[in-house]
Amino acid sequence: MDKVKEEAERYSEYVREKLGDILSSAVADVAAARPEDPIDFLAHRLYTTREESTGSNEDKPREIINDNVCDESTELPPLPQRERPANFKCLTAFGHSKWPIRNFAKLDFNVNSGHGGCAGLLLASDFYGGAGKCCNSRISFLRCGFDCNHFSHANLKDSKGEHFGPEQKYIVDEEGGFLGDLQFGSNHVMLLTNDSKNGRLGNGFMVEASGNETDLCVNVNGSEGSKNGGGTTLILCSGTEENKPVTAIYMISTGGKENYMASSLMSGGDKWKFGVTARNTLSVSGPGDSRYAVYHNREELVLQEPGMKQSNVLMTQAWDGTEPTVLADSVPSHGCFVVLCSNSSGADDHTCAAFYLVSVEADGIAYKLVSKLHGEGYTTGDLWKFEKSGNTIVVTGPKGPCRYVVLSNNEYKDQQYIFQDVCLATGSPQPIRGQVEITMQGVQGIVEKPSKVSIQVDGKVVRIFEPDDLKKVKDGFGFKRLWKSGELHCGANLIKVTILGKHVTLGTEEVIPLQGSPCQLEVQKDLVYYGLNCGGPTYTALNGVTYTSEHRQFASFTYDFNCGSRCLAYGKSCGLVTIYELINNTHDGFLYATVRTKYTEPLDEQKVIYTVKSLQIPDGQYILRLHYVGKRSETHSISFNGQSISSEVAAAGDKVMDIGEQGLTAMHADIPVTINNNQFVLNSMAPIAGFALLDKAFKDPQKSEEELRNEREEKSRLSDKIEPVTRAMLRKEMEIVGWSQNLLKNFSGEEGDLSHWNISGDWVIHEGGYNTEKAFKTSNMWCTKYQEVDLTQHFSEQYLDTAPDIQVTEWYREGVCGGGHYKMEAHLLDGEGNPIKSHVMPETGRIYRNNKWEQSGTVFSNYGPGVRYVSIQSSGKDDKYWGGHYGVIMSNSVIRVKREVHSAEGDKFEDIEMDPDDNSKLSSKVDGLVGKVLTDNSELLKNYLQYLGK
Repeated sequence: MDKVKEEAERYSEYVREKLGDILSSAVADVAAARPEDPIDFLAHRLYTTREESTGSNEDKPREIINDNVCDESTELPPLPQRERPANFKCLTAFGHSKWPIRNFAKLDFNVNSGHGGCAGLLLASDFYGGAGKCCNSRISFLRCGFDCNHFSHANLKDSKGEHFGPEQKYIVDEEGGFLGDLQFGSNHVMLLTNDSKNGRLGNGFMVEASGNETDLCVNVNGSEGSKNGGGTTLILCSGTEENKPVTAIYMISTGGKENYMASSLMSGGDKWKFGVTARNTLSVSGPGDSRYAVYHNREELVLQEPGMKQSNVLMTQAWDGTEPTVLADSVPSHGCFVVLCSNSSGADDHTCAAFYLVSVEADGIAYKLVSKLHGEGYTTGDLWKFEKSGNTIVVTGPKGPCRYVVLSNNEYKDQQYIFQDVCLATGSPQPIRGQVEITMQGVQGIVEKPSKVSIQVDGKVVRIFEPDDLKKVKDGFGFKRLWKSGELHCGANLIKVTILGKHVTLGTEEVIPLQGSPCQLEVQKDLVYYGLNCGGPTYTALNGVTYTSEHRQFASFTYDFNCGSRCLAYGKSCGLVTIYELINNTHDGFLYATVRTKYTEPLDEQKVIYTVKSLQIPDGQYILRLHYVGKRSETHSISFNGQSISSEVAAAGDKVMDIGEQGLTAMHADIPVTINNNQFVLNSMAPIAGFALLDKAFKDPQKSEEELRNEREEKSRLSDKIEPVTRAMLRKEMEIVGWSQNLLKNFSGEEGDLSHWNISGDWVIHEGGYNTEKAFKTSNMWCTKYQEVDLTQHFSEQYLDTAPDIQVTEWYREGVCGGGHYKMEAHLLDGEGNPIKSHVMPETGRIYRNNKWEQSGTVFSNYGPGVRYVSIQSSGKDDKYWGGHYGVIMSNSVIRVKREVHSAEGDKFEDIEMDPDDNSKLSSKVDGLVGKVLTDNSELLKNYLQYLGK
């Protein structure tokens, strides 16, 4: 045993001596870069690393790869200015559209925050016309990811003046740009973050109490600003009451006119009251020694008074959050501090953020969590602690780099308040500046000093420039590298260009993104001239055709187009499924998962028109490949450059069976078309999933025998995963539970009227429902519909007397202009029409749920024998008594009965072993297998269904 131990120690010593430093450094680089292919990355690092302390490498020169083609004639991008601090106060955006069209507002902000993460507050307001109180406000808390466009947000406080509540949503584009997806009207959004590259936050001002009412110098009539709209204000308050400090944060919502104002307490003690002065400005009353910090989302509405003081701000950071960081160098007798904290622990979504209210107490300080958000690698975002140390306030938090901003209601002391110079990635005094341009030809860039530069394509490192590989240029050190064959593939290529720098304290190699990175390059297959994924992101199909992101091509940010519409193609983006395998007859379910449809509320958007320009192809004959789902599209009008192609679409659809008639069968039509002047217009009244313009010579690739064999082996492996369970189950007479079809007729107005329903009131059929093409829409009076189902037409009385479960449900939502009332009843009846069991949903209050569909109804069970009929009755109306049909919308009414066959007596399945932790994995694999089986055997299934129909 001792001999074995000696031998192991000798081998270990050899490995430490020859490989220890090199291997540990390379593994650290893998951990820092987190490449998609870590083995390839590690091999490359081991191959290219020079370790001068290793004798065998001292005299061996590093292999020089002369692929940096940068020279004096290369037009490199300029060396960027330092990002921090910014030379502006904060980020704002404006979005405007007419009712009921939603609009986009773009902030000059990217959610890829890098080391330290990022936290922010969004102050949003909307004024949609009419009375002054036709407005709403919302304050949200934001967390940004490290990279890869991750973010999350939480809505903290809402205020609604009249009909419409706040419906502000936030999304990102393909490059991580942050967008407000906003409701109709005039929308203003302000963003305050803890990263000084997004603003210095010098727009807050401090006001001290004066008498019984203090003027806060904010005009409450937003229409008097440079742009129409309302307003949202964040106010930090503190004072003393009965010799005890009190603190609070409020949100104030103001309208467009008529001095409308509403206050909402966000956190703290409700000791302050707000009003409007004689000069139409916001006022406040509270404890006599109160101080206030005011942040309004529209700076032009702040009246600049002589002697107005900026509120105090501190923006700082720590490369290790566990080390105490000073947030305030003095503690006043009373004070209100809003602290936004963020931390990063790795790449992708490994960040967390928290929003705290820190207040001064008689015996020290107190802090309260207002909101928290976290990504991967965390169980919570509440990771910071605050304490008073001497006469300062300090914070400690999680390990790793952290960023902080402190907003307070103290007076700014005309001194430096931004301390975010140190590079959080490496700990060096300042980040290395650099910028890169990424094109279809290659990559070129500049850094301010010799650095190690890494180029990755989809996570795979294709080149690492060592510092001495770079060329000295006028303002720094340059590089230019052309793509080599095979480095870019057909489809979307994510390019990342970063600096690899050593941490000055830890010695680890850290990744620092260059400006202009990451960037997505789309490489199209030969003989393919255009492709678009309608309503979805960029996707490359299995045949190599790339369908680019609709948002990138057709997003609109101006009121000049269709009074503010978000999409240049009109219509509405609609998601059909979240499990792509549910789309049959294709292996490209992702392409068919979203469609653009005309079924949307605004009349101005009830069409789909794609205008594609600048194709840069000769005039002539081409092939339009049109993708759609289900046969319903065949009955709609579709044209290309003004010429109808509906018959060609119908002819292609006739060759495919819509399996199960559920509208989830993928279909496509290849249609000869003519292109003139490098452009075309596709006009569709049918929902479409995507389209591509192909050369007449384009052929879909045929799978080789080897590829087919590999696919069969993959299916066999999937089958093997579930076969042990399946074999055991097939030996049983196991319990099978299912439901009947929907027994209601014309359940969602699909017949274009209210046939089969007994009705009262003024109804119309609405375009678009809950997963349906039609719905029922009510007016300004109570509108009632009733339908009764005779169960004996579908089931035997003997079976009905076993009391099978009976489902009675319906979906409903607020009216076209918001609001409305809804009620619903369901009854089980005997043969004489007498009720046996009932479900009654009473009248709702006014419905304002951001157009979200809600389900009403119940599942009846254990009701005993005797049921022969089921009835459903639902009613709705508008709450504003407007002329027309603006009331509640109802859709997808359902009555169905559970079918049941029992297992053999005494069969308990005790001999079947199943791992409960493996259910989700098994389910996923089964879904994949089912999708493949349905697709690959569609002809067999079609013949079988036709046989059953006979």
